[in-house]
Amino acid sequence: MVPSGFYKINVRSVHICLGSLFFFVMIYRFYWRMQVKNQGEALVEVSMDWSEKFKLTFHYLLYLLALLTLILGLVAVWYRGVNMFDLFRIPGVDVNNKYLRRLLVTIHAYLANGLMIAAGLHLLVALWHHYVRKDDVLINMLPKAVAIDLTVDQ
Repeated sequence: MVPSGFYKINVRSVHICLGSLFFFVMIYRFYWRMQVKNQGEALVEVSMDWSEKFKLTFHYLLYLLALLTLILGLVAVWYRGVNMFDLFRIPGVDVNNKYLRRLLVTIHAYLANGLMIAAGLHLLVALWHHYVRKDDVLINMLPKAVAIDLTVDQ
């Protein structure tokens, strides 16, 4: 728990700024994902085995959790109103409704925790592929220039 006053205002302001930045990164990620032809073709393929279907479903879950967390966080900021770095204030829609404010922040926190758990599982599976199965799944996640450098060194 962050103490009240200057530190709480700044920690919350940094949290909101990073969340807003992540929101725009996610929007760009969706745009990029739709533009990359070879990844788009994999989504259309009908004859997928159970592991491909699971992988696709899990990635959609990650995207859904990220988007819901970000959108609900922005709605909570818009609803409650926030003092940003003691420089300006984002006005709130209904600052006196403490029940709805707590509800929004609580659901945002649960979604964020779920997202962190799902991202941790995603990381563990990627590392399992790399170190146990010794396949190129982890390397395929990287940009092509970095992946080429890594495969040359092996």
